[in-house]
Amino acid sequence: MGPTNSSHSYLGYLDMTSKESSPEIMSHPNTIIKNVFGDVNLNSTLAPAVLLSDFTTKEFVFAHKNCQTLTGYSSKYLTDSGLESFLEKIHTEDFKKINGDIFAENFRVLQTINFNEMFDYTFCHSYRIKNKQGKYSTILQRFSYVLSQNNKPIGAIGYLSDISMFNNGMQMVHQIERLHKSGTRQRKEIIHNNNFFHNLENAVISKREVEVLKWISEGFSSKQIAEKLKISPNTVNNHRKKMLQKTNCKNTAALLSFAASQRLL
Repeated sequence: MGPTNSSHSYLGYLDMTSKESSPEIMSHPNTIIKNVFGDVNLNSTLAPAVLLSDFTTKEFVFAHKNCQTLTGYSSKYLTDSGLESFLEKIHTEDFKKINGDIFAENFRVLQTINFNEMFDYTFCHSYRIKNKQGKYSTILQRFSYVLSQNNKPIGAIGYLSDISMFNNGMQMVHQIERLHKSGTRQRKEIIHNNNFFHNLENAVISKREVEVLKWISEGFSSKQIAEKLKISPNTVNNHRKKMLQKTNCKNTAALLSFAASQRLL
């Protein structure tokens, strides 16, 4: 069993967990980092921007120097100021989603994970964070929860990436992956994928997208649709991809089912 009450927000869970004593595992950050990242050379400028947090103290146990390039804050600042200070720098709208919907779904999945599986699950979400100059960067954070021996989340280990050039901040992504191991073979399974749009117009399917969808529903290929609409097959595929993102559908069949339920076709 994992945590017993999923009604807590992220901040509420931190407040509840901070009343407990810091677990022994947090006294060995290098061991945790090695379990997740292997023998990565953290002295290299190419090393991932690793962050290790302890929920019981609301502190960063470790912050790699490359975090400064991404967030504008030095590793010393992050470890000195703590987790709550970092969260306060996340855009208000983005943190509202992290504190509510995103944490709630993570919490639900965590209830199915035991201690020996914790690093087989990767949680991922994006957000905008304000640097010292008051400008926002869009960050993608990938992490695994660190569990106590009784399967309770007491921290998180992962890394940050700057995705500003790919994401203008109007859309948040949230994904959960599970790693399946069979001998020397490994396979990743996406068990949750969601997108949040801050503006309704960014989430609404456009007239052109509906037009593409109608041709898809009639069994036409991307090439055939492109010829009918006098656009490139690549543009057709981009419309399809955007519709999947906007509707949080995993495939075309699910997209067509959604369109039918919403009377778009």
